[in-house]
Amino acid sequence: MKMILGILLASAGLTAGAETIEARLSFDHAILQIQAGDGGSVCQFHGSDPLKGTISADRAYSTLRGFPDDSSTTEFGKFCDVAFSTRGTTGMGLHQVWSTPGIFQSPPGSLGKNYTSETWPKLDFSMYEPGFLPAERYTAKSVPHPRGHTVAMLQAALKRARREGERVLIWNDMHTDYPHWMWQDNQRSNPIPEKYWEAAALHVVYYAKYLTSRHGIPVHTVSLQNEPDLPGRHGFTPEMLLRMSRILRDKLDEAGLYGVRIMPFTSVGLNDVRLDWRNLTVRTLSETFALLNGPMAAYQPIIDSLGGHLSQSEEPFRGKLRNTQFWRASGDADNHWKGHGSVTFDMGPDDQIDEVIRLNTNLYGKGVSLAGIWQIALRMGHTVDNFVLPEEFEIEKTFRHAAIDGAAVVYPYVRPGMFLVDGSMGKDAREPYSVDGFGGRGHRETVVITNSGMEREFRIYLAGAAITEIEVFQATANSRKRSLGKMRVAGGLVAIRVPADSVTSLVAVEPHTKARAVMVVKDAERLTEAETAMRTSLAGSFDVRVVSARMSQAEQDEFGSKRHPVDPMGTAVYVLSESVDEATALAHRTVMAPVIAVGNNNREALGIAKGGQVAGGEALAFRHRLDPPAGMLEGGLPKACGPRAHWAGGAQPSALRALVDRILRKG
Repeated sequence: MKMILGILLASAGLTAGAETIEARLSFDHAILQIQAGDGGSVCQFHGSDPLKGTISADRAYSTLRGFPDDSSTTEFGKFCDVAFSTRGTTGMGLHQVWSTPGIFQSPPGSLGKNYTSETWPKLDFSMYEPGFLPAERYTAKSVPHPRGHTVAMLQAALKRARREGERVLIWNDMHTDYPHWMWQDNQRSNPIPEKYWEAAALHVVYYAKYLTSRHGIPVHTVSLQNEPDLPGRHGFTPEMLLRMSRILRDKLDEAGLYGVRIMPFTSVGLNDVRLDWRNLTVRTLSETFALLNGPMAAYQPIIDSLGGHLSQSEEPFRGKLRNTQFWRASGDADNHWKGHGSVTFDMGPDDQIDEVIRLNTNLYGKGVSLAGIWQIALRMGHTVDNFVLPEEFEIEKTFRHAAIDGAAVVYPYVRPGMFLVDGSMGKDAREPYSVDGFGGRGHRETVVITNSGMEREFRIYLAGAAITEIEVFQATANSRKRSLGKMRVAGGLVAIRVPADSVTSLVAVEPHTKARAVMVVKDAERLTEAETAMRTSLAGSFDVRVVSARMSQAEQDEFGSKRHPVDPMGTAVYVLSESVDEATALAHRTVMAPVIAVGNNNREALGIAKGGQVAGGEALAFRHRLDPPAGMLEGGLPKACGPRAHWAGGAQPSALRALVDRILRKG
């Protein structure tokens, strides 16, 4: 009785005879896997840093009181509690973080032709380090410049994600500028001359390597250009960016970043308010599809992702390019574009967070992954004009709680790595309601109900999962996120009334599926005796998948990926067999997921001592030859991007299963 009390209270007072909606969700039939999610993403604080070539440095995120102290006692820490946490009543759910290298990182003559250890001392990474630096060193602006904010925000995100056992996708994008000496006539409206393309690629590579080695920050994807189709901004054509991507792939591999993926560009915007921008994006993507399916087909294996600021008006992208993810790199929709001075999304008749979430589930069904780089800026109460803070910013007073809480109802539970399941409606943002189911990979199955305009009763049939009990979370236009208690599921049926302009999540108390362990071996078709024993033992507790180091075309098709790591967000753990080579081990070195090296061949590539274990963010035991010089690393050693361990092997593979379980329980 106590478990359903909250639901009864929530239903009290609702109008009798409300419209009844039926939905049938099949959790044993996945539509597609979510590679990225739009809930708690955060930009690199565009509009806040002259070192990034952007503007409005006098009103930066780092003006939050207490920066860079991310404890909950400071205003900066309170901001992080909301933006980067999945727990509590306001945690929005962290999925991606985006950053970009500064223009002063690579002075003229510093980069050379290839990735080498000799180049590191010539580069300037001081702008990323904690502390403050006088503005006059890098810019003529008179305002004081707080430095290190990029790394401080990435570290704050990772600290919370690791503590809460979550994953975060981090990608680096050349958003607005390369070092000015690369640009033709020092004008970024011109494309970078081809003679500097190697330098431009290395500028990105050294930044990614700096983050992974010095700070233990995992890097999933790098991008060469944001919004190349914005008039008068960059001048790059799709053909140029694809050719630059081949150079970038070579330079990433030289640095041992084999697993880092490439997105050539994020296009400008599909927005029904700005039809000219939308048409530019359609043209850029269409040209890219034509090139990669035609004269530049040989370049396709190195292009892992394409992205843009997509709205609900674009045609479905799934199947346009083989093994290529499509990211939506913005939270914009035609009814959410606002003019100067507007602050955020809210639940209501015109600007509804429930519509934003409905748009996202609609895009999931189209095969578009979400990397909502502006979502924090729009939802946390910042002005749309350059995404900067007001002069006076009080966390509790300035946040637009309806928008924040609407997101917090969904995104801590709908995690990357889960699957959108059959029967999900995925309705367009302007439709009155949607019911969408998510499950898989050891995550708690979740049903998201978005409801606009009027109260409705939803009767939801759950098939393909032994769900017996659910938790109910809800936010409305007039109420904060709250728990409505627990409900028992009888005969696979859930019946619940929800108010108008609301977001509700029904979350299984216990997951129906097991967490996944991926065994990476030399040849999945010809396992050694030891590999067979490991697979059998791990299968006792985990959903085990054995994948070849050189992925087959069928595996690439299934995972939507051309190289390892194949499943960075949904995987429980990677187990690297002794049979794989060093390049395969290095491809897993930068992931946030736990990685276990079996035998002695690859433990040094992963930086693990014999029989050792290292938590994410802690120092590894060895410096790899491709890491920065010891003098640039804290204590002379690189840091782990995620939990790392070594298992020597032997006659008792059950010990490996126990090790995996122990690492997962530690988070």
